[in-house]
Amino acid sequence: TSTLVLTNPARQSHPVLEAFISLLSLPDSRFVSEDVLALLDVPVLAARFDITEEGLRYLRQWVNESGIRWGIDDDNVRELELPATGQHTWRFGLTRMLLGYAMESAQGEWQSVLPYDESSGLIA
Repeated sequence: TSTLVLTNPARQSHPVLEAFISLLSLPDSRFVSEDVLALLDVPVLAARFDITEEGLRYLRQWVNESGIRWGIDDDNVRELELPATGQHTWRFGLTRMLLGYAMESAQGEWQSVLPYDESSGLIA
């Protein structure tokens, strides 16, 4: 078997290749929010999902404000032998965003989760 070794300059000069390598390493990662969102900095990937620069700014804002930091969910956090808190994972933040689309935070929590209001309305 042969192994393909890419030098740093080669990876940096080919953002699509860098994104592909990042995608391949994602299952073994902590799913850090900025690492995941950085994939959308690659124009080809952003275009594939029809995400504009403005849309990416909103996504970054929503991910940050909804509390997503890292980890897919509590099971993923436990797999890394860390304490699961029920917060700061992708599942937690996406639940907040979906709740915000369905109801306002002024209505209170739903199953101990406060809706994220910014995801409501036409922009979502």
